[in-house]
Amino acid sequence: MILPAIISVAVMAYSIFINGKFIIQLLFIFHLVFLYLYLRQVYYYLLNPLAYEAFSLENISSYINWLAFFFSAATLYGLASFLNLSISWLALIMISATCLLVYQIIWVNKIELRAGLPYILISCLILTELFWSISFLPFNYNIAGLSLAICYYVIIGLVKNHLFNKLDAVKVKTYLLLGLISLSLILFTARWV
Repeated sequence: MILPAIISVAVMAYSIFINGKFIIQLLFIFHLVFLYLYLRQVYYYLLNPLAYEAFSLENISSYINWLAFFFSAATLYGLASFLNLSISWLALIMISATCLLVYQIIWVNKIELRAGLPYILISCLILTELFWSISFLPFNYNIAGLSLAICYYVIIGLVKNHLFNKLDAVKVKTYLLLGLISLSLILFTARWV
């Protein structure tokens, strides 16, 4: 139950930075819908395997995992910006959240922990360094969180494909190109403070 806990805390913390009541309520409604869908798939996977559809838990888990990472990153950047909290303390929170989210992806994709542990540690290290680096850029907390979430998507996609022995040059180029194009669009259209 790592993912429901992290997404719940991240959504509640992120809602602090939102102005409109309607948008906050909409965020909580989407959160509840995602939780319902995720927990239903976990129930089918663990207790009712005949009703379980192949790869449904993996897919919904990937979507929620990415959203949890975005909300966590944006919240931490917002805390650094608005409350002037030390980025080193926030980096510790980022390390723990990233380790748990990457572990959850390894678990849900049925990858053995012994094989996935080095990739969990390396992914956490890379993403924490990126978190630290992005904190020095003059971005809005949403832009900074989205930039880090795109990097997370690329790294996790490459790690999953490598652990499934499906990583080839085409997939590496696809992930890197998609990440670079997304980051370029965000950075060129963002308002630099």
